[in-house]
Amino acid sequence: MSPVLRRAVAAALLASTAIVLWQLHEVGQTRYFTVDEYQFGHASWLVSQGRVPYVDFYEHHFPAHYVLHAPLVADDGPFVDRALRLRSAAFAWLLLLSIALAAATGVTLRDPLAALLAAQLPLAFGFSALSAVDFRADNFAGVAWIAALSLLEIGRCRGARWPSPLAGALLAVAVLSTQKLLLIGALPVAIWLLWDLLRRGSGREPWIRHPGLFVLGGAAVALPALLVAAALGMLGPGYEATVRHAFGHEALYPSVDLWPFVRPFLNETAVSTALLAGFAAVGAFSRSGRFYLLPFAVALAVGLWIRGRFPYNYFVPCVLGVLLAVRGHAAVVGTLAARLPRVARLSPLLYLLPLALLPDQLGFVKGRTSNDHQLHVLAKIERFSAPGDVVIDDAGGALFRDHASHTWYHGPAHRAVMAEHFAGRYLAELRESRALFWIRDFRLRKLPDEVRRYFREHYVRADGWLYALGFVVPAGDD
Repeated sequence: MSPVLRRAVAAALLASTAIVLWQLHEVGQTRYFTVDEYQFGHASWLVSQGRVPYVDFYEHHFPAHYVLHAPLVADDGPFVDRALRLRSAAFAWLLLLSIALAAATGVTLRDPLAALLAAQLPLAFGFSALSAVDFRADNFAGVAWIAALSLLEIGRCRGARWPSPLAGALLAVAVLSTQKLLLIGALPVAIWLLWDLLRRGSGREPWIRHPGLFVLGGAAVALPALLVAAALGMLGPGYEATVRHAFGHEALYPSVDLWPFVRPFLNETAVSTALLAGFAAVGAFSRSGRFYLLPFAVALAVGLWIRGRFPYNYFVPCVLGVLLAVRGHAAVVGTLAARLPRVARLSPLLYLLPLALLPDQLGFVKGRTSNDHQLHVLAKIERFSAPGDVVIDDAGGALFRDHASHTWYHGPAHRAVMAEHFAGRYLAELRESRALFWIRDFRLRKLPDEVRRYFREHYVRADGWLYALGFVVPAGDD
């Protein structure tokens, strides 16, 4: 095997990784903001202003994600800059994930070329890449969980102690960011720990090395967080919002079919996705990929079980699935090199073949949507309002202006769970806020009649779906 050829292939893979990451950054800066991103961005801003989650404002997720990101929006810089800064933060986590995937693959396989493939292919998968750039707890928690898995694999391969507490800490951060990680992350860990306990003394390699250090690392993050939450009075209202309401929300959430999202993706990427699926099947049963099979299966099962089957719920299984494909590809290359001497001399070139899949996958992501109008509305709100003014929006769309109601974020399931509030106190809160602006959206149709009447009588169109407090004066005769 020529060292020159291997270095040349490594240089090509490094350049490709840089291009993939640059493309994802560009998508993140231009893709439209979803309502969930407004929710998390506004919650981050509220915390930066000294507001206490659940006590001072309603939010139905565990708080670590938006609490940790609050410093990003604490200043009084331009609204547009701060909004795009949130997307830059989401990209930074993808960059760290790329490093974690490369490190785990490099340590396990002792193959830098496979490591460079792992640094880019899992992030470039089109179905998940669209929502991977979003500023949302699901992505942040997913990155923390997959990074924890990478550390566990490194510790398992090397027998080192240091990865275990770090992995436990990352899992705790992931779970404290969203309840979904109790299933996606904590469940496979619990299965592994139980399985290791049952076969203790058998001489088999444990799934999690140094479990005591792993648990200690998680406790070092979770216990101080709970103590701070108790001191701030968050536990009672937090339990109400994130447990009782969350269960009610999931039960009442309208079922969303996955196929309408999958169909256009497969229409454009059928060949490349089928190739990745084939390599993933090989990787799932390879020695280097077996470790990720349980986390992948659990994450996929959870995604299919929940009622809201939106693409962002498949970030973790998509990343792990393509990581299995990378491991499967490495296993195929190793087998060919071992059995065919001529292939062995040119085997580095086989690591370039998966790059042919990138244009297909990234092509599905590029230029799909634009956030120009949303940034225009944000700039207009900043220009025509003062820091103390209030904006009514069902998802925190003003981001860096206060909201009118304690339950400023709501969807159909929230309105069902808190029907008494929306039928009564909600309108009084809107009146008392004297909100300068109102961002209208489709949820208006589902609000009580008196709330819709209040908007019709007190707000006039200013720009698109942006309305301002005021009234229309009929034209006179002179």
